[in-house]
Amino acid sequence: MTNPDIRMFKIQHGRDGEINYAILCNGRTHYTVEGSLQRDIWTYHPEIAHCDGVACQAQGSEVLDISRLSHNSQLILGLEARVPPEMVLVTKHYPEYGRSFVSGFSSGAEVTPKQLESGTLLTDGEGMTFIRSETGEIFNSSRNVIYYVRNESGKALKWRAGKEGRKRTAKKLAKLRRGERRSEVSYEVSVLNARMLELMQLHRTPEVASEIEDVKDLLRLASSLSLEASIEAAEGNEEIARELANSRAREISSELQDIRDRLTLEQRAREAARKELGR
Repeated sequence: MTNPDIRMFKIQHGRDGEINYAILCNGRTHYTVEGSLQRDIWTYHPEIAHCDGVACQAQGSEVLDISRLSHNSQLILGLEARVPPEMVLVTKHYPEYGRSFVSGFSSGAEVTPKQLESGTLLTDGEGMTFIRSETGEIFNSSRNVIYYVRNESGKALKWRAGKEGRKRTAKKLAKLRRGERRSEVSYEVSVLNARMLELMQLHRTPEVASEIEDVKDLLRLASSLSLEASIEAAEGNEEIARELANSRAREISSELQDIRDRLTLEQRAREAARKELGR
């Protein structure tokens, strides 16, 4: 889908070189962004907000990379994308304030470019889990709830499996996953979403903010890998699919060996400690 160029002018930079103020134009209206391009925009002086094609085209103005904008800003600017045919998009939105939420979009649904970029694409029969923090029965309490979403012939179907860590939840989730075509990256996406949820609830220190950006980068990578796997599966390239599966198996084997080595080391240390105490 073709989107208009978003231009910006009256640009100001902070000490770190990042843009902390600019006026954006989508060819119809001018909007102000302050503090960061990731913050939501608003109309710039309603009486002169209508684009006259002058300031936004003048010297010093430039075209903005729309991937730097937040989901809400892209929505306000009218930027659109479509979920690819026969695929389902699972995306998580992290508002600056309030709780995050996860949505499943069916094939052909209209979304923002940011959602398509950061979400996970599932082909027919593919599914994934995600964890959402919900308010409990006790006032101001919260609990982690596991949800499962699956692509059924291009439609996004979502179920609530139950509270995290409960046997009933695990049993229901196993039932929902029967017949599922597993994605090579679905496990990683679930873990990353859980880590993002945890980080978003922490005090926003520079270190926490840095880790949030790292998780976002990994989610984008997982999404691109999911798309590549989906395309290969759609084209029937079983050889590449097998190589991806074998590669993942080798990675898991290496990870399990690391865990085995750590547990063995711990076991030896405990045995040595017991012998020393028994003398």
